[in-house]
Amino acid sequence: MENHDLLTVASLLRQKPHATARLTGGPDVPILRGMVRLYPMPRGILLAVEVDHLPKGSCFAWNIEGEDSLPHLVSVRGRALQVTLVGACTVEDLMGREVTLSQLGSQGVLARGTICP
Repeated sequence: MENHDLLTVASLLRQKPHATARLTGGPDVPILRGMVRLYPMPRGILLAVEVDHLPKGSCFAWNIEGEDSLPHLVSVRGRALQVTLVGACTVEDLMGREVTLSQLGSQGVLARGTICP
């Protein structure tokens, strides 16, 4: 990534996102909370995810319904933060889709949320 790309990302993260998904923990981890923020970019979408109160373990998978897998989240002391670029779709394409979070290697869903404006 070039310097002007990093400046663009930093600038976007200070703005109001075009859409968000609030992640809420399920019965196994009711205190888990998270937020996924979506920002349009010239060649895709910038996704910023932040999750608190993750259970023990270091790697978590998160997915957007109908999309390819996203890079794994790495937890440090129960928190994870990641910014990633997804190409070939727009924020509008993802409206109403479900975001899920699970522990790597597990079939169970720890948290879920829906992408909304």
